[in-house]
Amino acid sequence: MNTKTATTGSITHHNDVDAKFYISSFLSFTPDYLTPVSISRIESEEYNHIKRRIIPRFCFDNSLTTAISLDLHSIVYGAAIVSFGEQKIPVEHAWVKSHDGQYYDPTYQELGDKDTPLQVEYYSLFEMPLDDYLALATEVRGEQLSKICALDFMPLRHMQHFKRFFKRVTKPSNTD
Repeated sequence: MNTKTATTGSITHHNDVDAKFYISSFLSFTPDYLTPVSISRIESEEYNHIKRRIIPRFCFDNSLTTAISLDLHSIVYGAAIVSFGEQKIPVEHAWVKSHDGQYYDPTYQELGDKDTPLQVEYYSLFEMPLDDYLALATEVRGEQLSKICALDFMPLRHMQHFKRFFKRVTKPSNTD
C-alpha cells in the first residue's frame, strides 16, 4: 500500500500515562494495554476506491470495509482522543493496520481534510488480524453478516478472551 507520511493532528497531554488514565476513566479500558500510535493518510487513489463507502460515526464498519477492500492486515480497536475546541473527548474507535505496519483511519480521514486535519490522538487497545476478526465475526454474527456488520466493543467486553482489556483504572497504582 502506498502511503503518505503526513499524520493527523495531535493533542498534547502531560504524558502518555496521563492520557491512558484519562481514557480509562471514561471508557473502562485497561491502561496497561493502551499504546499510542500514529496514523497516516490513505493514499488518494486507494482512498477514492473506498471513500463512497465511508460513513461518519461508523468507525467499526468503516474499518472492516477498508481492511477487506484494501487487503489490509488488521483491525485495531482502541480510543481516539478527539479535540472539540478546548474539550478533549475520548471515544471508542477502530482503525486499520497494513501489512507493512502503517495505521490508517478511514473514518476521521473522511471527516477531516488535508489542510485542516482533525486533532486526534490514537491509543491502540488491541489489534485483530483480519482472518481472526472474520472468524470471530462469523461466530458472533453468522456467515452472512460477518463481512458487512462489524463488531463494536459491546460483544467483545463480554467475551472471556477480551475481558482483561476492559478494566477501569483512574490513577496509577504507585500514586498516593
